[in-house]
Amino acid sequence: MLGPRELGNSPGVPFASEFKNLDFENTEKVYKWRSTLELMRAVMVLKASQSKPMMKHSEAIFRGVQRVLGTRFFNALLRRSFFGHFCGGEDRQTIKPTVQALNDHNIRCILDYAAEADVVEEEKTPETHRESARVGVVAARVYDYLGEEECDRNCEVFMRCLEAAAEQERGFVAVKLTALCRPVLLQRMTTLLLTIREMWSECVVDVKDLRVMREVSAGGMASKVDRGAAHYGDMLKDLKVNREEFRAIMNHLGIALSKEEFDRLFRSLDTENTGSVDYIEWTTGLNLEDMLTVPERHEHHLVSYSEPTLAVKGLIKQLHDRGHLPLMNEEESMQYLNFVDRLNRIATAAAEKRVRILIDAEQTYVQGAIDHVARHLQLKFNGRFPLVFNTYQTYLNWSLGRVLRDIERSQRRGYYFAGKIVRGAYVVLERERAREYGYPDPIVPNKAMADANYNRCIQLCLQHHMRSNVMFATHNQESIEIAVRLMHERGISRDNGGVFFAQLLGMSDSLSFTLAQESYQVYKYVPYGRVDQVMPYLLRRAQENSDMLGSGAKECRLQ
Repeated sequence: MLGPRELGNSPGVPFASEFKNLDFENTEKVYKWRSTLELMRAVMVLKASQSKPMMKHSEAIFRGVQRVLGTRFFNALLRRSFFGHFCGGEDRQTIKPTVQALNDHNIRCILDYAAEADVVEEEKTPETHRESARVGVVAARVYDYLGEEECDRNCEVFMRCLEAAAEQERGFVAVKLTALCRPVLLQRMTTLLLTIREMWSECVVDVKDLRVMREVSAGGMASKVDRGAAHYGDMLKDLKVNREEFRAIMNHLGIALSKEEFDRLFRSLDTENTGSVDYIEWTTGLNLEDMLTVPERHEHHLVSYSEPTLAVKGLIKQLHDRGHLPLMNEEESMQYLNFVDRLNRIATAAAEKRVRILIDAEQTYVQGAIDHVARHLQLKFNGRFPLVFNTYQTYLNWSLGRVLRDIERSQRRGYYFAGKIVRGAYVVLERERAREYGYPDPIVPNKAMADANYNRCIQLCLQHHMRSNVMFATHNQESIEIAVRLMHERGISRDNGGVFFAQLLGMSDSLSFTLAQESYQVYKYVPYGRVDQVMPYLLRRAQENSDMLGSGAKECRLQ
């Protein structure tokens, strides 16, 4: 049986009756535990990271130094500089001093094995479309697909990471789904899911004779939408259709149903027994698991999160036969089953070890599939304990609406909502892709709007905090101050109220340590792996710090 401290949302460290602003400028409290050499290294790394020209050509500079010094001496130099500042160590043993030092100051760790899988099939080459995923990405890892065996090896990496995380109380592990399957499969899954959304929206618009046009606001909460806009179907979530309107939708799609078949289908989708069907019921009822083409010899591998009714299966078959809904072919279906098996294995082990999972957000053209998988894992594993966290990027137009929908889904199905709120990592890629394919830019116009979105998500999550856990992963002091004040106003416990704060190791220590000293639940994102394998990560960390000049300059000043 889980204790209240594990579940969160329970009494803990009380707030004083008067709210007191946190002092993030107190140098002595934040840095007194660090040695002089560590402080000197931090200043050197942060100042180097603030050099735009150096960071722009950092990869070439690093490679050049490596050729001059040789791999052995170059790696030794990195251990004493960038690697030592941004990474916890090279393996489970060498990260222990870092983990213990943070734990001693009331800061826990999110562990991430930041290297690629240990064994790489040299004769294989990555799928070329993944190269585009690297463009402009400074805050996320990018995996190449080298085959199903490579995905199995990545799964083993995450399993080992779970074991390391289980050695600390309330551990977290970051999981990137493109490491566990073919990225093209996630793109295919997202396309199918978007087809289901668009089908709903187009039919609702036609049946209800709505005249709609696009009007996307900062949070993606819009009353008017454009059929050409990505994810516009989400914006019609609140519309419901009654029995007669649903029959009209079936007629519009050319679906032939007897009265008995129609009644069974409507009952299957009307899960709330309201006499109507809405967007959530429609998109939940039509599952990807029902769109597989599985050879008979492999049907025993099929893992479904909910038992599909014969009525829904019949609807999907007719939708496919009439060209409305494509199905996955046999190869895609088997890759999907392998993917689900890996996820279930990781989540089951995490549940046994009481280690929470943070599912990373990725590009919008695969994010629909990631959301789908995350919600199903939450339905299966978050009933009694908030185990699986999905990630929400607030630089996306529809981010606030997406958080609101997933909170509503969790309330309807009776499981814990668990989310990590971030600003986002794929600005350049998303905008270039939108221009290339001619669809509206999914990114808000400027950073101020992304910040406003973030702060609105804070308010929404804390408004629904009673059966939810949320992690605010941010280096933005204003956002943290907003969250802290709202926690005080709502009486949410600092140390076990289900609210977490997170920053990267080596960055924003003034935020992390100040929060920890006031008994908030604080985490550092701690990557580890061999020096030569985490080079791409180190470059991205350095580049990200270059984009956060204000924060870096402030830390140098404080130190």
